Order: sequence, then C-alpha cells, then structure tokens
Amino acid sequence: MTGPAERDVEAACLLTLEGSLDLREMPDLGTYSVKVIDSALSALVKRHGAAAAPLLHAMVERANTKTARTAARRALEESEAKLKRVKYWDREFSTVVEPMAKQLEKLHTVLANDMGKAAAHLARVVHTLTQYADIHPTSGQEPTGGSMAPESTPGSSPSASGSAAANEVAS
Repeated sequence: MTGPAERDVEAACLLTLEGSLDLREMPDLGTYSVKVIDSALSALVKRHGAAAAPLLHAMVERANTKTARTAARRALEESEAKLKRVKYWDREFSTVVEPMAKQLEKLHTVLANDMGKAAAHLARVVHTLTQYADIHPTSGQEPTGGSMAPESTPGSSPSASGSAAANEVAS
C-alpha cells in the first residue's frame, strides 16, 4: 500500500503528464522513480483513455530518460492489449451472450408460468392433506393404516364381531 507521500509524488507526476497531453512539450520525468512513472501513466490512461495515446507514442520516441521511454512503452503495450480485448468482445459479445440469453428466457418462462401452476397445485395438495389429517376415526373404527379384517377377541367368533361392526356402520 502506498503512503501519503508516495501518493503525493504520483499525483504530481500525473499532473506533469496531463500538462503535456497537448504535446507542446515533453514532460520532465527525470526526478520520478520507475514505480511512480508507471502508476502515473496507468492513471493517465484510465483517466483520459485514447487521448493519452499520442503522448505515449511521443514519449516512447522522444522522452528525456530511458526510464520514461520504457514506462511509456509498457503503458502503450498495456493499452493496446486492452484495446484488442475490447475489439474482440465487441465482435464476439452477441455470439457468446445470445445462447445464454435464450436459456435465460426459457428459465423465465418456466418460473413465470409453470412455477405458479406448481405452487397452486402444491397448495391444493397441502389443503387436501390437512383435511385428511383432521379426520378422526369414530369409536368403533380402526385407526388408518390398520388391517381391513375385523379383529376377534378371545371367546368371540369372527362372525359375531363382524356383525357387531356391521351394526355400528349401519347406524
């Protein structure tokens, strides 16, 4: 991380570079370190974009120090690489994004239509299951999940308990 003094030096270097954007005279960067010049050139390119290109080209050819020429060359190469990437994505963006956009539209359709219907169906199922859970067996009936055949108690015959159950159901 840079300290306040370094930021002040970088800001001064950037001001020197911005003062030379009109190309009337080359900036005097002899007192600045390579690191300061690099960061100031990066800031210049970020701030001014293509307007900084003529200055970078001029600095590569005619800067006072080798350090400034090298830093300008690096900044120019970096800017050209970024421009290449922007041109690539300008050409390829639609071919890369359109298939994904179609998939997204399909997902939107599913979410907008089918999910609403599914939620309504699940609400009906929950309501039906809640009503089913609220049904309580009467005293003579077996709880749900029991066997369908009537139980016989010791000492009684299955037909006798069956007729008693039939009488309860009939009443």
